[in-house]
Amino acid sequence: MFLRTFCFALTLWLALAPLVNVSAVNFLTGQYESSLMGAAAEHRNFDLYTNQMDAALQHKLSRLLPHLPLYDGAFIIDVGSGTGAVAAAIARENPGLMVQGIDIQPPMIAHAQSRYSAIENLHFEQGSGNKPYGINADAVIMAAVLHEIYSYNEDSLDAVKNALELAYQTLKKGGRIIIKDFARPEDDTRQVRFYHAKSDVKDRHCFAEFALGFWQHSRHVPIGSYESTEDYESVETDMASAYDYMFRKDYTEDWHAEIKEHYGFIHPRKLIFMLNDVGFKVHVAKFFDNEWILEHRIRGKVWLKDVKTGEDIPIPKYDMVIVAYK
Repeated sequence: MFLRTFCFALTLWLALAPLVNVSAVNFLTGQYESSLMGAAAEHRNFDLYTNQMDAALQHKLSRLLPHLPLYDGAFIIDVGSGTGAVAAAIARENPGLMVQGIDIQPPMIAHAQSRYSAIENLHFEQGSGNKPYGINADAVIMAAVLHEIYSYNEDSLDAVKNALELAYQTLKKGGRIIIKDFARPEDDTRQVRFYHAKSDVKDRHCFAEFALGFWQHSRHVPIGSYESTEDYESVETDMASAYDYMFRKDYTEDWHAEIKEHYGFIHPRKLIFMLNDVGFKVHVAKFFDNEWILEHRIRGKVWLKDVKTGEDIPIPKYDMVIVAYK
């Protein structure tokens, strides 16, 4: 009962102040953190984070492997290698490759080095996608990295472009960058009614809390009319905000860290334009559903309708893979 009352009250306040500014949020929430500077690992539950990353291993590999140069002598750099599981799987199955994993978080590097020390063609070192990290690579992997670079640099597309420029400098001529990340919906400003089954709303993690969390990081989440029934709650918002909430709603155990990240950070067409501007030539741009997430976290739990017509709106494809060559 408390959850429903709290979410309703918070949503009602947001609905009555859709143009609330940062100072109003500061007043209600205390010290306002104007910057997302610092390591992405700050205050993150390390064990939970590593378990989540490893659980997605096969999904990541299925998206990346078709685009990798797996011939003997190739040099592959995995930027933001995390637990090292992806880099290790590639190196173990392809002993003729040289694979290097880099990550900004010292605990991740220590974890990966300890776990995969027996793989001779694999090396890990601390580094960042925004600082030089190698030369003459045949491929650079950036799997779920660019949205973090964006988010932890105060939502900066300049930081994203800098990361792409460094990847370009790292690659040999003919080398490739393989990007796997969230794709912002092209119809991001479309007004939608977002529905969330009451049975799925986690304790103190309703849409209104998400909106307030984003506002604390200077990200606007529009809130319109609110409705609550015995079975669901719904709110009028835009597609971009519904997208960012529905794909993070289950990460409640590490919510304080997850809310810092902006999943729908860039339109695919904008990212392709940026790659071309750096000097890359884009060869592949694909967009996917994650069937496991659709089955276990989306279907029957959240859904969308058009505000004007009331018609159902398909859940946007959120998983993009872009491959570009130097």
